[in-house]
Amino acid sequence: MKKRGLSLIMAIMLIAGLILPTTTVKSAPESAQYANWQIDNQLQWFDMGSNDGETYTYEVYNESSKTVIESGTFQGSMSTQKVSADLHLTVQYYLNVDGEKVLVYSRQSPEVHTYEVQYFYKDANGGETFLCTEEDGELNYGDRYIHTPSSYIVVGNREYQPVDGQGSIAVVYGQKIYKVYYTDYVPEPTYAIANLRDEYNNILKTLKVTIPYGNGGDGSVTLDIPATVDSRSRHYLYDEDANNELAIGKSAPIPYCDENVVFDIFYKVQEEEVQGVYPVTVNYMAYEGNTFVKQIGASGFTGDTTKEGDVVFTGAPLELRVRNNVTGVDEYYTRVGDGKITHKHGEKQRAYEVRYELADAQAGYDWIVKAYDSENNFLKSYTYRVEVDDTKTHTVEPSIKKDGKTYIVGEGVPMELVHQFGGTRVVNVVYQEVGTTLVPSYTLKVRYLSVSDEKILKEEDIEVKAEEGGVDITTDAEFKFEGNEYVRLGGQLDKIRHNYFSKQRTQVVYFRDINDDANADTIVTVTDVINVDDPESTAAAGGATEGDTVTVLSNETTGETEVLDEQGVPLAESIANKNVPKAKKVEKEAAASAQPNWPVIISLLALALALIIGAAFFVAKKKKKVNDVEGNDQN
Repeated sequence: MKKRGLSLIMAIMLIAGLILPTTTVKSAPESAQYANWQIDNQLQWFDMGSNDGETYTYEVYNESSKTVIESGTFQGSMSTQKVSADLHLTVQYYLNVDGEKVLVYSRQSPEVHTYEVQYFYKDANGGETFLCTEEDGELNYGDRYIHTPSSYIVVGNREYQPVDGQGSIAVVYGQKIYKVYYTDYVPEPTYAIANLRDEYNNILKTLKVTIPYGNGGDGSVTLDIPATVDSRSRHYLYDEDANNELAIGKSAPIPYCDENVVFDIFYKVQEEEVQGVYPVTVNYMAYEGNTFVKQIGASGFTGDTTKEGDVVFTGAPLELRVRNNVTGVDEYYTRVGDGKITHKHGEKQRAYEVRYELADAQAGYDWIVKAYDSENNFLKSYTYRVEVDDTKTHTVEPSIKKDGKTYIVGEGVPMELVHQFGGTRVVNVVYQEVGTTLVPSYTLKVRYLSVSDEKILKEEDIEVKAEEGGVDITTDAEFKFEGNEYVRLGGQLDKIRHNYFSKQRTQVVYFRDINDDANADTIVTVTDVINVDDPESTAAAGGATEGDTVTVLSNETTGETEVLDEQGVPLAESIANKNVPKAKKVEKEAAASAQPNWPVIISLLALALALIIGAAFFVAKKKKKVNDVEGNDQN
């Protein structure tokens, strides 16, 4: 009876359709009921409908959980709720026939759907322009995969690269269109580099020029190779006999895509033979593998042409810290090898390299706590291994005994030190010998020095008090001197903190003449010695000791690098001044800052009196001469 009733209804509907005028009949789908499955942005739903005027009961059934997640009634058309595309659904329509719920229509979400990965160009204003469909296909229900956008594409002879920060995307069942955004191709810079080296392979200067990319990588650049080089107080000539890769003057064009963009050019020293004591420079060079990166410091010693035998230098530090105020990040460099140098007295080679490599900022390292007395004499050290994201704690000993003396920790020093991964790798704790007192204060000289003309623009004495632990020095960004304007070099801070226990007694702030364009890109960095082979003693023959600092002036544009001591004196000259009996330049160190060397004066006077006793007028003359010599030594 139920089936016959349903057949009667369907027959009546068919007859009515035949009788009605054809001009008023609307086209209908093959079935009176329909459900169009839709999917977008990982959501799915059904657009339901019927053209028979009946009111239907519908249910949306989750095939996975075997539950009804939506139900209701509709007449004509309506859409179901949007739900996750991860669900496998069935929609069903029912009619009430003689009080019974009769299923009349059913449709499932498909097991497979299509997708497209499309590339769009995004301009500076955020506008989008379609470039291409990179990929399309079908994805089974529940499947997913990772699409990695091309790092470089060409569309219509124009080059593109992905927008920054846009990584791989997950293509999943439930989303039809995926957009990847591109912008104009800007390749990584490539440089043409000429390392100007001496005959012993030491780098004197580095020329570095950016090679433009051009159109499709057809850009090129030339290098201008000089005939002479002045470096570390020595004069060098282009070595015609060396197997140089580039000749003097402008080179042939160096293409962007050329595999060989680093060249070594050799020079030989041209200078008068120095008799007696001479300086030898040891340059601390950072390398990445076999590729030179930059100079990070230097030290040195002296040789003597009047002597025989060797000078053995073992003073290259184990570890250096480069304080870079431009990036705000300290860099740590570790020595490669033992750093040992053997120099024969009188040998022509007057410069050597010790290699260093940059410590991995994301790898474990040693945190070292070192104890010193108030005179910077080493007492004891403690080493802790710090791994990534690790934290270490050091309990400070209240007192230390060494060589029959007792030292107590300095006033204000915290008794517990906490170090987190990435912090300062070496910490010094100062102790005071029992029965001694600190010098209440000392004088720190603050000097403004122009690198353009080597003039001292300003000097000021600042008192550093023990009770205050140090002093803050405020520096000028601009300065006027003798009618000229000077600007502070990059890499220096507005405020510098000087610690009372620092060995430094001169703080130099570097300036350039405002019209000195050659030094416009010169950057100042400070390199500290933080770890040596034997902290118990001073390193051999001029080698660095812990706490020593040098200043490095580097200019990537010109390739110039200069290492200066704490007074702003070029290191080669500083080595000579410390070990060779000759006067310093007045521009480098003010005579007013020196103190008389009374023991030397007294000794010289005694010798003079012994040689010319009885000749009073000659003694007076000799005394004046000695005083003049001492005054020069202090400049």
